[in-house]
Amino acid sequence: MSQFGQSEIFGIASLLVTLLQYGPYSWRTYSGELHPHVFSYSIWGIGAAIVATAQWSAGAGPGAWAMGMVAVLCFVVVGLSLRADVKYISKRDIWTLVAALAALPLWFYTQDPLFAVIIITLVDIAAFHMIFRKALARPTEDSIVFYAIAIVQYALSIFATENYNLTTLLNPIALILCSAAVIAAMYLNRNGTKITAS
Repeated sequence: MSQFGQSEIFGIASLLVTLLQYGPYSWRTYSGELHPHVFSYSIWGIGAAIVATAQWSAGAGPGAWAMGMVAVLCFVVVGLSLRADVKYISKRDIWTLVAALAALPLWFYTQDPLFAVIIITLVDIAAFHMIFRKALARPTEDSIVFYAIAIVQYALSIFATENYNLTTLLNPIALILCSAAVIAAMYLNRNGTKITAS
């Protein structure tokens, strides 16, 4: 493979899709149209930075580029979200945040990138749980398009990955499935099929 090959092309494509995903989303958050879950994006920002580092060390190459950019943009969304109403945060969300943040330091105690990715993936799922519950309760306060583009971005990052293994694939596959669940929750509750969080 040449120095600039298929992996690099998919890597650049994933970066462009990430910008396409977060650019309008950030603007709509700034304008008050959307109200992202502050806790979820805080967790994702930290988690994405760790996953990008672990993926890079495991040989993901350009497959780790988008995750690194996601880490930065998640914190942009957090900053913009703090300007808005945060009444949707529940006691369960607070406990989820505490548990997720408590789990994050565990990855420092291992030399194994896979263990780090497993921990972060579980933390990401916990963050998605908060988004999912909010999508059920307030389906119009977030963007279906954002999560649909997220699926494309994570799929492109998989195609950009140079070495396929559990370390490089677990997190993006989990995020694709979680994004699909959030889309379904918002779509169904916007269209008359009322599903409530337990």
